[in-house]
Amino acid sequence: MVDLKEDSEDIKEFIKAGLDKFSKEVQKPVMIGVYCCPWSGWISLNFNINYRLDETFYSCPDFEFVEYDMLEFKHWEEEYESWEGIWTDSNLKIYYGHGNDGDEGLNRFVFSYLKEVIINLNEKYKLPPTLLQFLDSNCWEKII
Repeated sequence: MVDLKEDSEDIKEFIKAGLDKFSKEVQKPVMIGVYCCPWSGWISLNFNINYRLDETFYSCPDFEFVEYDMLEFKHWEEEYESWEGIWTDSNLKIYYGHGNDGDEGLNRFVFSYLKEVIINLNEKYKLPPTLLQFLDSNCWEKII
């Protein structure tokens, strides 16, 4: 079983540390892209320093600095590959079966969770505008 809440601090630290590192090495970005594939177990950070979101076609892979940093969760991928995975955020539990709305059901569940993590992180650190987007999914939203 994957309890997403157990990964919250790692995700927050990944985003905050990646933003700090990028700001020091390059410059403060005008836009952050958080790109995720829960079934492959990764989250990437992408940054724009010159372009607005519409200029990158609302797509993290079109940001100026793509995959600036990556966070991998092997246990996410392993749970997905079990074919009968259980995913929870400590409040709600879904049983992932490839016949139960497939990848998109899992994407929507993890998307909702990551959106909450980004909103909470922004309350503390005032992030630049952030696009949350999932690979091969209809899940995307400008969060901030």
